[in-house]
Amino acid sequence: MTDKWIYWFDELGKDSFELVGKKCANLGEMTRTGLPVPPGFALTVDAYRRFMEETGAAARVREYVGTVSQEQLLRDERVSRRIREIVESHELPADMKAAVAREYGRLCALVGVPDLPVAVRSSGVVSMPGAMETHLNVRGDEQVFRKIVEVWGSSFTFQAVAYRANNGLSIESFPIGVAVMKVVNAKCSGVAFSVHPNTGDRNKILIEANWGLGEGVVGGGITPDRFVIDKTTGEIQATINTKDECVMPVGAGTAWQPVDPQLRDCACVTEEELREIVKLAERLEQAYGEPQDIEWVFDRDFTLPESLRVVQTRTAKIAKGTDNGAQNQYLIDLLLSTVYHRE
Repeated sequence: MTDKWIYWFDELGKDSFELVGKKCANLGEMTRTGLPVPPGFALTVDAYRRFMEETGAAARVREYVGTVSQEQLLRDERVSRRIREIVESHELPADMKAAVAREYGRLCALVGVPDLPVAVRSSGVVSMPGAMETHLNVRGDEQVFRKIVEVWGSSFTFQAVAYRANNGLSIESFPIGVAVMKVVNAKCSGVAFSVHPNTGDRNKILIEANWGLGEGVVGGGITPDRFVIDKTTGEIQATINTKDECVMPVGAGTAWQPVDPQLRDCACVTEEELREIVKLAERLEQAYGEPQDIEWVFDRDFTLPESLRVVQTRTAKIAKGTDNGAQNQYLIDLLLSTVYHRE
């Protein structure tokens, strides 16, 4: 365990995944290469381990796990709920609070907004889409402290605990980093695949979008707009769906809100904005050398092209046995999780 357990994104790169988790490592890599990433910092997996050990949470979890069976870990959601309650009953140690408050204050000063709304996002070393959590529109030191602990607690969801039990991994110790980053003032958000995930067609980009924050796409509450774009010809195949609701900042969090009736049946992304997403997807695919699954958002506070922000990228999972020879196992997680609930 090292003394340094908070890193700003520009201090990280794609090889930092064992230090801060895959999401934070990718945010760092994109920041360093000049991509439009919201500013923020990461807590390392050592911060998680330190919290668990110093507060006694790890010992309490170990003791409790010793009283339940393997079958209960795999089948009984009450077990994971109890473990999570144990973890989240503890607060950050005082010196950790001071360090987080200092860096959060730096972020507020950088943006020029006191009590800046931030996203507190999970960043697993092992990727388990949808298993761990993100909290949006978090304001002020105390809320940031609490949501960091809740993100760590979300490493004990039923899905996460069952995964570890089924794979012979430690239940009480599971490395997870945390990203604390500015929340974008979202006009619309969504996901983009630089290769079509259903067909494996590398000449097609798939984009899904809704008004507001990205939870409105990945949360499954509505059917988003869908666009398939030909990289060679630029042809756009658009399916515009009725979008009655979207996710927006509300109070100290977010909530589903009604969409303006005049916008419900309109495309939430313009053709010009789609072209910018395509450019971003192609740039990311080239930078990483393989197809990418990208989370993006357009910020109301800026105009194109500066309004486009990328909040996550990772290797896209594409269909097995497609006609382009792709051999990756396809497990689409488009609706499982985001800026948002996807790990």
